[in-house]
Amino acid sequence: MDYVNQLKQMAKLIALENTGTPGELARQLDIDEQSVRDRIHQLEELYAVDISYVEKSRTFRVSHGQFPMHLFKTSLQYQMN
Repeated sequence: MDYVNQLKQMAKLIALENTGTPGELARQLDIDEQSVRDRIHQLEELYAVDISYVEKSRTFRVSHGQFPMHLFKTSLQYQMN
């Protein structure tokens, strides 16, 4: 999975509050946990959001702000518009 798709996938999983633990997210994206932290920081800067990890729910979530909805559209949806 390339870098841009990793960021999109992370944003989607975070928005759905379905990332799992940092280790699980790292394995899913085939990166290490430090890269997960780096990419989360990049998402925060890029989209002016705050992302936090909720230990009880075992997931990352947006704690302030929101991701733009265009991140979650498929290429088919873009073709139809």
